[in-house]
This record gives sequence, structure tokens and C-alpha cells, in this order.
Amino acid sequence: MLHRLPLLAIVALGLSGCVISSPEQLIDPAEAITPLPDSFTMYPYAERDGGYALSSDAPVVYTRDGTDYFAGDDSLILRFADLPGHESHVISVQGNQANTLYGTLEVLGDILRIRIMLSEIGPDALRDLPAEISGAIHAEDGGLIVSSRPALDLVMARLAEGQLVSSPLVAWISTNPDASPPATLVIEGDTIVPAP
Repeated sequence: MLHRLPLLAIVALGLSGCVISSPEQLIDPAEAITPLPDSFTMYPYAERDGGYALSSDAPVVYTRDGTDYFAGDDSLILRFADLPGHESHVISVQGNQANTLYGTLEVLGDILRIRIMLSEIGPDALRDLPAEISGAIHAEDGGLIVSSRPALDLVMARLAEGQLVSSPLVAWISTNPDASPPATLVIEGDTIVPAP
């Protein structure tokens, strides 16, 4: 299933739909934040038995340069911004394609929960849009295309609030390149923790 794919595969496959995207980067470097360590290894997990199991996909090393985090193989660039009124952040993902993808990031200690693949656009998700924003959001192929920063903020807020349904990508990060990631992660209430 698509929500189990690592970020690179989502960039490669997701641009045809089921994502929130824009033709150009909407997060200015001047407003970007750096919520993750300057260098870290990200280990992806796959949903399994009501929790998450360490994926067979290779981990990816990210290094911060300015406000952007670059994958070690130069395949992806991550940028983050605050999402006012929410505990999660906005994440933007750029790959070798022209479009930028967006989602929300929750930092749960060493565990990241990223909502970037849409599984459903709820019936109220695009209702009652302010006039100045309605023309900057377009539904297409199961996904949304946004063309202004206010439109992005509104869509990200609705994603964080569950009006746009997304199965999360889950990863464990470490600043120690020799660390051993937990084999299994479990859901406890609103958070995710290593299995005991």
C-alpha cells in the first residue's frame, strides 16, 4: 500500500494524485524551522498488526544545510514550518520532480509521524473556504493542488484536524549512525513508542 512507501517512493509515485502539492515551494527559507537534529538517520517502519515493524527499506541519512535537510543521496530535500494552533509542523518534500509535496510532521521523541498521503478527502474538508483562498485550492486525481501560502496553511490545518484523512508514515531517527532501531513500535493513546 502507498502509505507504507518511503518518502522517495511517494515523491516518485505520488505526484499523480493522493497528495497535497504545489508547482513551487511555498515555504520561504526565512520562515522555515529546524525541528530535527542537524544530522540523523531515518529508519522507516511499515504498519503491521496494529503497530509498526521495522521496514526492510534502507535507512536514509539527512543532514541540515541552512533551513533544509538533504538526503545523503541527494534524492530529497525536507523543509519544515510551524503550523499555528497545532502541535504538528508542516513538512515539504522536494525530489527530482518539479512539484513540492506537503504534509504534517509530529515529533514524538525519536519517532516521527508524517501524514503526507491522502486516503480520503472528507465531505467537509473543502467547505466554507474563504473567498481569497478558494481559488488557490484545486482537487485533482484524489489529491489537492495549492497555489498560495494561506491555502497551504488552511489545508495543513484540516489535515492535522482529520478533515483530510491520511494514513501516517512512521520512522525512528537517531543521531548515532551505529544505533539499533527498535524492531517494533506500538500505538499508545495519541503517541507511538517502542514496543516493550
